[in-house]
Amino acid sequence: MKTVNNKKIKNSKLNVNNKCNNNENENDNYNVAEVKFIIEALEALSNESRLKIFRMLVKAGHLGLTVTEMSKSLNMPMSTLSFHLAKLSQANIILFVRQSRFIIYSANFESVNRLIGYLTESCCNGNPEECFNNIYK
Repeated sequence: MKTVNNKKIKNSKLNVNNKCNNNENENDNYNVAEVKFIIEALEALSNESRLKIFRMLVKAGHLGLTVTEMSKSLNMPMSTLSFHLAKLSQANIILFVRQSRFIIYSANFESVNRLIGYLTESCCNGNPEECFNNIYK
């Protein structure tokens, strides 16, 4: 369990940054655990309902939301929402903490940053700042 803001957070996996040199292309030098995480995260986000849930949790920030709050906002039955939350949790892109009789869900920003980093690290031949500067011109 990981502690954030004096709260015990379940489903927080260790950050794996080790790279291996089995491949000539340095962009593909991620170890098996990192690649597995990336695939699971992208698979979890490839569903429209889960993507909506995830975006809602990102917007809520570290304070997170309860299942009831999300269910009302998304007009989604709690059983369906719980199914999708379980998938997102298994992919380690959301976290949950029990507070009294409520479970508060929030985005796992550490994992999200790993995912974004993986997807953009080779942008513009390893100079992502060039890509982003061109986008906003």
